[in-house]
This record gives sequence, C-alpha cells and structure tokens, in this order.
Amino acid sequence: MKTHYGILLMALCMLTQEAWALRCDRELVLAGDAKIQVLRKCGEPALTEHRVEYRSYRQRGSGLQQPGLDFEYQVPVNIDEWTYNFGPHRFMQRLIFENGRLVKIEDLDYGF
Repeated sequence: MKTHYGILLMALCMLTQEAWALRCDRELVLAGDAKIQVLRKCGEPALTEHRVEYRSYRQRGSGLQQPGLDFEYQVPVNIDEWTYNFGPHRFMQRLIFENGRLVKIEDLDYGF
C-alpha cells in the first residue's frame, strides 16, 4: 500500500513544469547557485533576458514613531532568465535568477 502512495507522489511531481535541479555534463546546478557558478557548470545560455521587478512590502510602525501605522515600501529585484538549448533530444531549460541567485528551473519544449 505504501508503494502506491510513493508512485502517486512521484507522478504528481512529474506533472509540474518546475525542475529541482539541472545536470550540465557532470555538474549539477541547484537552486541557490550564483550566476557565475551556473556559467562555469553549463557555459553560455542560448538566450538571456533581464528585467527589474518592484516588490511591495508592508511593515507596521512600532514604538513612539507612528505606532499602529503601516508603512509600505518597494524593493527592486533584478530578474535574469537564461534559456539553455541542449538539442532535439533534451528539454530546453529556463533558469530564473533573482539578484544573482538561481531560484527556479523550468522545463520547456524539446530543443532544436
């Protein structure tokens, strides 16, 4: 019975479009790696895109300065998306970096 749950869990994980790691030759790329580490392991990507997103945060005032008032502020986040094309027999991979650190790996269609 436990085996069935394990198989079901693996099947559900396979349905997601997000990978947990990426293998480049003999090297393993994981979330948390810096861009320079990924370049060393995988080489230059086929496509790169850069943008800046502003994320809002809210903080409640405390102490004698404005007690009970909420302060909202925005923080810029540098987003880099790198796409690797490993050829027609492997899926292309999109790597998403925030402020220079890998946060997400996505499977795309087969390469060309």
